[in-house]
Amino acid sequence: MQSYLEILIILPLLVLCYQLYSYSVSGEGRERQARCQGLGIAFMSCGIVSLVFKSAPVAFFGLVLMMFGFRLLAKGLDRLDKKIFIDRCEDDALRNPLTVNRPRPGGAAAMLETCPEDVVQLAGCITTEK
Repeated sequence: MQSYLEILIILPLLVLCYQLYSYSVSGEGRERQARCQGLGIAFMSCGIVSLVFKSAPVAFFGLVLMMFGFRLLAKGLDRLDKKIFIDRCEDDALRNPLTVNRPRPGGAAAMLETCPEDVVQLAGCITTEK
């Protein structure tokens, strides 16, 4: 009976925490950073404290709060003046986006003929000579 009562209390708290999470993520710029960092620290603290209780529903609630806290802290540490993206190359804008990932006819030899010299040096695993 006690676990049912705990679940009845925890469910509205989870909904409230998700609403606070959504509100803090919806901001822009420095306002978003400040809100995300503050709420992330609060969620992490409450999650760690709730792990002290030996009840399964409260411990699960603490783990969910910690996950919310980690996500908020990660969003709060995001750079504001992001101009360099690691997953994009400068040459991607020059190529046709429809043919970037298609295999080229002719195999590695044809690829070596069209690649710049620095790319050939970086790709040391290709054994075909130019």
